[in-house]
Amino acid sequence: MLQTDGMDTAGVVTRVYSYGCWPGGDGDERALIEQMRLGRRYYNALIEIERWRRAETDATLVRLAPGLAAVEAQLAGFNDEIERLIAAIRAARATSRKDAPASTTLKEHFATTKAVRKKAWAERKAIRTQLFGDPIWLKEQKRIAGEVAARRRGAYAAAGESGLYWGTALRVAQAADAACRAPAPPRFKRFDGSGIAAVQIQKGHRPGGMFRIEGEGRHRTVLLRVGSNGVAPVWARLAPVTFHRELPPGAPSWVIVRCLRVGLRREWAAQFVVGTESGVVTPPDVSLPPAAIDIGWRVGEGGRLVATLYDGEKFERLVVPDSILRRFPKADSLRSIRDRNFNEARAHVVEWRKGALDLLPPWWAEATATLHLWHSPARLGVLTAKWRSMRFDGDNHVFEIAEAWRKQDKHLYDWECSNRLKGQRARRDLFRVWTAGLARRFGAVVVEDEVGFTTFGRLPAPEAGGAGKDKHIRVGMKEGAPGELWAWIKSSLPEKGASVYTAPAENTTTDCADCGFRNEVGATLKVVCGGCGRAWDQDENACRNLLSWYSANSAVVEPVGRTARAAKWSKRHRKSGAEAQPDL
Repeated sequence: MLQTDGMDTAGVVTRVYSYGCWPGGDGDERALIEQMRLGRRYYNALIEIERWRRAETDATLVRLAPGLAAVEAQLAGFNDEIERLIAAIRAARATSRKDAPASTTLKEHFATTKAVRKKAWAERKAIRTQLFGDPIWLKEQKRIAGEVAARRRGAYAAAGESGLYWGTALRVAQAADAACRAPAPPRFKRFDGSGIAAVQIQKGHRPGGMFRIEGEGRHRTVLLRVGSNGVAPVWARLAPVTFHRELPPGAPSWVIVRCLRVGLRREWAAQFVVGTESGVVTPPDVSLPPAAIDIGWRVGEGGRLVATLYDGEKFERLVVPDSILRRFPKADSLRSIRDRNFNEARAHVVEWRKGALDLLPPWWAEATATLHLWHSPARLGVLTAKWRSMRFDGDNHVFEIAEAWRKQDKHLYDWECSNRLKGQRARRDLFRVWTAGLARRFGAVVVEDEVGFTTFGRLPAPEAGGAGKDKHIRVGMKEGAPGELWAWIKSSLPEKGASVYTAPAENTTTDCADCGFRNEVGATLKVVCGGCGRAWDQDENACRNLLSWYSANSAVVEPVGRTARAAKWSKRHRKSGAEAQPDL
């Protein structure tokens, strides 16, 4: 599979060529898994350092500015109160379509609380601004940065001593740095058998010292360096590696072996990160027309409608077909069966345990002391596997029940994970092919802002009630994956020469594209405009509004997903085109 990894400052596209593979033998698999295990340990060490940095920074701020702690506590209280009020307002709306007196009171309290919180934010900002200019704070900040650097050096040295190869360590550090840039505190990740082993081919060095490709044809062998024995390389062998397409000329910058756990089995891939002349960003073709795309997740004919496209003349639709969508509820159904089987097996073991306390060996009694509280099938599976080699008198019947459950659950778990992954991959391939076709047909594409696709389908708070009220939205988001389609459009089109513009999403559906009248729209897809009386589809109307926005703003708004150099070139080309073809 070919993927776009990103662009460098020169506008060259970095592409990832991915090939399915298998470890050459048990020793090769163990060497790769060990690198992945050590890499995950190193990742968690870096996350621990980042969490310490944040905690130390907060403690230093409170120590240098005692009043800041009180303001922070006030803000936390206001945030909790606002969340409670939002839940109460939603619950009130769920019982009445019109604003009841109680709902109006809640709204007034909500507005008052927000105003008070705004003042607290301003006070917090003033304290922090004054503190950040204090030489004492600058000295403390330098101290914290020095301690972080020392701890990172220590973590890197410890990882190297444990056997982690430096290429894998660099790639893991990149992933940890990306996680640390997020506003929320980064989380630790347990090792589940998935991970990467990588080598970097630096400029001026021979690629043969880091990886080798042996053989010809479709099935070849790849040797990846995973360590050193003195100065001699230690290799892990991948065979066969299925080269379904040839690599471009030139040495890759990275070679990565990636392992993904799918159920209880592993999937392997060898990835080559390459930047070539063919990867240079294609200049935009201003002769091609623009198009507007409205992204959604509503149920359509034959599947789920995830995008409506309008090129100024006709509408087109992208539908995720039922043949793909059926895999997701099937996976959920398998999960439900697994949960039911687990509850029944656990109940049998718990009930038997109550009447057999005098038969239990100490290790079994200790391991199952809280069995009635277990919610993890994996935990019962581990117990059963250990139990198989440590049988005791009187356990025949209950062990047969647990062992039968374990075998069935293993089968269902693999089936569930494989089914879900096949659906995700088929949907991703559909998006990839569709976006590639857009770049050949259109010079510019305008879509709505990324308006937080991940927030639409969140479960409401327990106190809000109506947890199943927006279930259709959550199902639509999961099956249609509009955020994934938005990401494909943003990342792949600029590489292929099509500019991507993002327009404000507000009122694109409600404002009539013909007369501008703002309508009240609900769940009804067909709307009759209250201004001009024209009937239109919500998605089609949004596309027309987006295309109108592009016509009015494309000359003054830069496209997204491009480097500074590519954006400058595009702006200069638009200017020369405007001079060559003045308005008539």
